[in-house]
Amino acid sequence: MGGGLTKSTEGSLCIIKRRVYFNVDEIIVDASKCNGCGICILSCPDDAMSLEEPLIKDGHLVKKPLVMIDENKCSFCAICPRACPFDAIIYKRNGEVVDPIEDDDFPNFSMEEKAFEGELTINDCYACVEICPCEALKKNDERRCTPDIDMEKCILCGACVNVCPEGRITIHRERIKYGDARSGTWFRALLNLTDEKIYTEEMHEISLNTAKKLI
Repeated sequence: MGGGLTKSTEGSLCIIKRRVYFNVDEIIVDASKCNGCGICILSCPDDAMSLEEPLIKDGHLVKKPLVMIDENKCSFCAICPRACPFDAIIYKRNGEVVDPIEDDDFPNFSMEEKAFEGELTINDCYACVEICPCEALKKNDERRCTPDIDMEKCILCGACVNVCPEGRITIHRERIKYGDARSGTWFRALLNLTDEKIYTEEMHEISLNTAKKLI
């Protein structure tokens, strides 16, 4: 990439820009939309993304965690915009928002359609209530500092996990709806987003379905 690679900020936007021949590609992260859920980090095939630490004071969220991109590791694969359920990341080519990823390469996560199935376990403090982008967590004064969880609203994004100062929130994703995605990049992300047992079961099911189609 050489001198064609730059990183800059404009207000709430962090912009990674790469110039290759006649094209200018940009990955733009909007901090005002980012909730620090970390799905993009788990999906990144280049390990180019990390999460800034949140600031918690007296059990309340003072500063939310934000995603950071290492421009020297980023390959501009355009996976992160698809992985972000909150449209906090976009990919531009020559000034136009584009999606160069094929549907069978990587799923497109969104808040509107819950992709993850599983459960959320939570204890103490209210930073998670204040970070939740889905309003799935509500303060419950009768149970001290343990919020109520509305699993109908929760999309299991993980934003609450990343702000919990005590590490007392756990997410267990049992299944992910991902359509026709079959790329190696997606399957690596699938392992990061679930666990080895679920990943193995999913691979077994895919193998069986593939075999049935060949019969």
